[in-house]
Amino acid sequence: MQVPDPLLRVLPELADLPFGAEPLASCASCAMAPRPSDPDAVFVSPTRCCTYHPRLASFLAGRALRRGGVGAERIRQRLRNPDGVSELGIVPPTGTRERWAGRTAQVFGRDPSFACPYWVEGPLGCSIHEDRDAVCRTWHCKVVTGQRGQVAWTAANVLVASLERRLARWCAERAPADVRGVEWLPGDVAERWFVDAARLVDEASDEELRALRTSRVEALVEAAARRAAERDRPLPDVVVPTLASWERRPEGFSVTSFSPFDRVLLPPWIFELLSRLDGERTWRDAVDQASDALGHPIAHDLVWMLWSRGLVGVPVENEGSDIPVLSVLPDD
Repeated sequence: MQVPDPLLRVLPELADLPFGAEPLASCASCAMAPRPSDPDAVFVSPTRCCTYHPRLASFLAGRALRRGGVGAERIRQRLRNPDGVSELGIVPPTGTRERWAGRTAQVFGRDPSFACPYWVEGPLGCSIHEDRDAVCRTWHCKVVTGQRGQVAWTAANVLVASLERRLARWCAERAPADVRGVEWLPGDVAERWFVDAARLVDEASDEELRALRTSRVEALVEAAARRAAERDRPLPDVVVPTLASWERRPEGFSVTSFSPFDRVLLPPWIFELLSRLDGERTWRDAVDQASDALGHPIAHDLVWMLWSRGLVGVPVENEGSDIPVLSVLPDD
């Protein structure tokens, strides 16, 4: 996971957290773009998963403005509408938030009217890619380890978003009088301030930025590391199905573990095996018994694939109870 330099200055450990690329979420060749061969590829908007308005912190907007080019121009276009623009950064306008509320499943990846204001044609579809927000850095349509991976990425998102908010507030405390407390900033004022915010962060001492580390931040770092360790644990002897939904296909069953976007095609007899993964017998015993019932062998590699895609998991009573559940809450 690549993060902006200002966040690394606050928290150098970010560089060492094990959050790499998700190869199944191929932005350069969208895995969710509609194809006749894949009925589960459901994005129809040309902007695909960029049917989302990010929450861009002031210093990130300033960094993108300094870079110039298409990204800076797209931010200036967004600033022509002051709704959602404050000393903290740029959030969705009121109308967008109201239209989005309760309709995510219907519009995400489908309705081009929700296109990100910074979207551009191209492999990544983003004019501010180096300065994008926490959600854009941590969301993936498909995750190799399924639900375990999604939980880990959520922990990473909460951590990075918390740092972005803390830095934006730190900048806002140093904003000039014509910026502080203004409900919606005019475009020229906002542009000047965002560039100044980026400069303030650049010129801050390491001591000033490290002071933004709090007990909450430390807890979020620990939680993200633990979630990543849980994601990467080896296949245990006893597992249970973690399917969220399934649909019949001519070739078998299209199943999900955590997201309607992340589907896996399994053989038509898969429930003969899954029904025996009951949290008591080992998966090897379940494979042997299902093989006998079907009259043909089941490769052990299939169970490993189910585990690696998050379609089976550990029984609930075996999960680590010391791993905190995270949600996006206001900072302490």
